[in-house]
Amino acid sequence: MTTERRPYWRPIAWQDIEGHAVYVGQGDPSAGQRFIDCVEETVENLCVHPELGAIYESAELRLGDIRATLVSDFKRHAVFYRVEDRMIDVVRVLGRGQNMDMLLRNE
Repeated sequence: MTTERRPYWRPIAWQDIEGHAVYVGQGDPSAGQRFIDCVEETVENLCVHPELGAIYESAELRLGDIRATLVSDFKRHAVFYRVEDRMIDVVRVLGRGQNMDMLLRNE
């Protein structure tokens, strides 16, 4: 029997999401809301299937337990998370081209 986890959204992750939503919504505000919806859908899916994301490979040993998966319909963005006993800890939501090791280092 699998236990469904609940999401824990770090405040910095929501800041990431809001910033990306503004960016993808330039010229089409509905795209920004669709981005938010897709991130939430991706995390809901992770709560049921936390193994879907791959282990994030980094030279930083303490980042070894972070996993990453692409945001559905927005493949230039990824959700970085940790799997806990009863929750999915949403660490960051980052876009391709961002310095992920540097941004995750403080998490």
